[in-house]
Amino acid sequence: MAKSVNKSAQAWVSARHLQHVVIHGEAIGLRMDELLSAGGLDKGRLADPDGAVPIAAFDAMLEAVADRYRDPLMGLHLAGAIQPATFGAIGYLMQTCTSFVDVFKVATRYNGLLSNIGKTSLRHRPGAVQVCWECTAGS
Repeated sequence: MAKSVNKSAQAWVSARHLQHVVIHGEAIGLRMDELLSAGGLDKGRLADPDGAVPIAAFDAMLEAVADRYRDPLMGLHLAGAIQPATFGAIGYLMQTCTSFVDVFKVATRYNGLLSNIGKTSLRHRPGAVQVCWECTAGS
C-alpha cells in the first residue's frame, strides 16, 4: 500500500491539461480562480504549458469542478473540446498520422510527456482496435 501512496505523491499531469479544463470551465461560466484554489493552484502556475501539476492538486480542482458542475458526462464534454494544441507536440504529431491507428500509436508511445498517472495501450482484435487506459495514480 505504501508503494501506491508513494506513486501518487510523485504523480503529475501536464499544465496543458489543466489549462484546457480552465478554458472550458470559464466558457461555461465557472469561476475557475476559486476552483483552482481548491487545489492550491492559480493561473500563474499554469502559465508554462510545459509545466507539471501534482496529481493531488489536479484531483482537488477536478473534485471542486464536479461539485459545482454536476454533469455526468463532464469528461466527454471536456474531451469534445480538445484541440491538437492541448497535447502540445504530441497533438501536432497526431495530425501528421495517416491512419486512426497511427494516432493511437503516437498517443501510446508518447503518453509519458503528458502525465505519469496512467498507461495507455492498444489491443488489436479482428476488425477492431481497443484503446485502454489504466490509471496508476490519483483518482
